[in-house]
Amino acid sequence: QAEYVLDGSGLLAMPSFTDLHVHFREPGFEHKETLLTGQYAAIRGGVAQVVTMPNTKPPIDRADRLNHYQHLISKNPLIDILPSVAITLDQAGQELTDLETLTQLGAAAYTDDGRTVMDPEHLKTALEISQKHHKLVMTHSEDHEAAAKTPNKPYPPEVESDIVARDIQILEQTGGYLHIAHLSTEGALQAVAEGKKKGLTVSCEVSPQHLYFNADQLNFETAQYKVNPPLRGEANRQALIEGVKKGLIDAIASDHAPHEASSKVEPYTTGAYGFTGLETMFSVVNTVFEASNIPMQTLIRMMSLNPRELLGQAPNYIEDNTQANLVLIDPAAEWTVSAEELVSKSQNSPWVGKTLKGKVIHLVKGQQLLLKGGKINVI
Repeated sequence: QAEYVLDGSGLLAMPSFTDLHVHFREPGFEHKETLLTGQYAAIRGGVAQVVTMPNTKPPIDRADRLNHYQHLISKNPLIDILPSVAITLDQAGQELTDLETLTQLGAAAYTDDGRTVMDPEHLKTALEISQKHHKLVMTHSEDHEAAAKTPNKPYPPEVESDIVARDIQILEQTGGYLHIAHLSTEGALQAVAEGKKKGLTVSCEVSPQHLYFNADQLNFETAQYKVNPPLRGEANRQALIEGVKKGLIDAIASDHAPHEASSKVEPYTTGAYGFTGLETMFSVVNTVFEASNIPMQTLIRMMSLNPRELLGQAPNYIEDNTQANLVLIDPAAEWTVSAEELVSKSQNSPWVGKTLKGKVIHLVKGQQLLLKGGKINVI
């Protein structure tokens, strides 16, 4: 006997989404987001599994901190929250964390997130451990010294692409599983394509904002459009879209980065990096893909199937007719994003006021109906 019946008329059903890159801020920055409000944002976006970044306060870089984080997760387990852990202590780039122990305790991936692992030996060690445990080394690709030369505006594309090329060279020497987070430039994409051609286990993700926004048309006087890596001009945006069409980009990841409103109206130099993105991820990507004649099957692959595969997981749609992991979406629905409707604790979304096409209607995880008619069903 069914506990509930969903009317799927006019809707598309697909495997629920997995987001490889989110910031839920707890512990330490609960005024921006908590594990609970972050899950609400994920549910509204059709996302049933996330990989959280370790740049909390304190960062997730030691066994006791990972254990505490997992305890916090266990208090309100609505979706699957998979913690990544730092590669270096305090994400400072100086001393390696105990990745072996952290892996045994449940680390889903290794990353210093917003800090590039500049020491090649540290990256080599992380890649070697990733090879042993089949875990992703997720890299933020930025030459920090070069980026610091342009503090008042987005840093140039080569600040990213040069590091991506370097990291792929190291991968070629060591083996392992290298995953380029939030790739944003044509040069970086070319480096990934060359690595894939050589048979290296290199993958990459792109964020909705880098597919949607043309930085040539934006005003960077304030931090409204400040994100890391920066939004790029039309040439790079189109290169990313072509990379999607050619299958060079493996996944879509939101880089959900909630901040209090005051930090986004400051001058570009001092304002905060990042946007909330979980609630709008599907709609933004669907809007871009439809305009670019990219089929829905590609979206499903990049938001549902590939992320699970990169994490070493099997596909998971319906099990034994008792467990489901499905999202139902209306691909034709048009809606205008309003800050008041966002369920994230922060509303620093660059899509507020924008009209998007496609909307998440229902989300089923296991036996729970988490989202019903676009509304959170577990509050």
